[in-house]
Amino acid sequence: MACVKKVLIVGGSLSGLTAAIALRKNGIACDVVESARETIGAAIVIQGGAMAAFDEFGLREKCEAIAAISPLDDDTGLFDMAGNRLVETGPPVGSLHYGFYRPTLWKILHEEALRRGAHVRTGIGLASLTQSENGVQAHFTDGTSADYELLIGADGVRSTVRNQVFGDTIKPHYTGQCYIRWMTPGEAIASGPTSSYITPYGKVLGYALPYDKLIYAISVFASDEPKILDDSESRTLLNAQLAPFTAPYVVDLRNRLTPDIPLLCRAFESLLMPDPWYRGRVVMVGDAAHATTAHVGAGGAMGMCDSMVLANCLARAHSIEEALDTYMRRRFEPVSTVVETSATLSRLEAEGAPLAQLKERASFAKHAIAAAY
Repeated sequence: MACVKKVLIVGGSLSGLTAAIALRKNGIACDVVESARETIGAAIVIQGGAMAAFDEFGLREKCEAIAAISPLDDDTGLFDMAGNRLVETGPPVGSLHYGFYRPTLWKILHEEALRRGAHVRTGIGLASLTQSENGVQAHFTDGTSADYELLIGADGVRSTVRNQVFGDTIKPHYTGQCYIRWMTPGEAIASGPTSSYITPYGKVLGYALPYDKLIYAISVFASDEPKILDDSESRTLLNAQLAPFTAPYVVDLRNRLTPDIPLLCRAFESLLMPDPWYRGRVVMVGDAAHATTAHVGAGGAMGMCDSMVLANCLARAHSIEEALDTYMRRRFEPVSTVVETSATLSRLEAEGAPLAQLKERASFAKHAIAAAY
């Protein structure tokens, strides 16, 4: 019998919805509140081991139907701006990775959470909370309140829950790189390999999401300070970054970048809460506990695995305290390795480290990801 009967999940993105489905699968009642009214985001990569969540939920076939599936290589190929290969592709590490358009994957998880009986509300956030020995009283932004035995904070890197419970001293730190990302409509580009194209300032890469007929693209660049640029500033900078390319793949990306395609410019940040990720009857999962850069494509999947592990611990432990302690023993070390490795890759790229050193760290990261699931 589960050690908890009623749980609140703050945050209705992928980690929060995974927690809701896993809790309901184990017979635990849960409410989900999400301050946004609609899902946002671009692409997400889920490594093969994390697909176990979809197996457990009976969703693998549905999710594979919308995914771009490719081998998880020991090292992705690296090319120069003319399209010449700089680093050979290494052998696969025995797994696959699955690329998704985030809103499409979110829809599948949202529908499954509702089907299993989770109560999901959007456009409503957590205003404040009060802990007692036996639970949490949550006060919502619509003026209502409710009592729960446990609260799961799944509300992202700038978590309201984390700030209220652990204070505002735990903050993400800048890793030395920024990025401009965009989504281009259309079929996959066949003029060259989907990979990383190295530039004097960083790299450009893209990959296709065939189900949604979209191409996800990103330009990563070093910067002394974090940048948040508006669309006009981002477009001026991106055009300058893409102009010198003669590699056919990036030329095609550049030609598809029409003025109506929105751009997002942000800084890469990393965050790792110290052990434990819980205090009293509040526990953190996903980016709220450990945000990673995009260099190894593991952040979203690690959050989903957090939620699966936590729900299973709550279903099997004799007490909430035992469940939370087991959760930390299973998650902290492997997650820490991936977060730190990803941040190191970002720093090395920003410093212009030799490709051989980047290849070594990328290879280590791929194996660390496999261990994290």
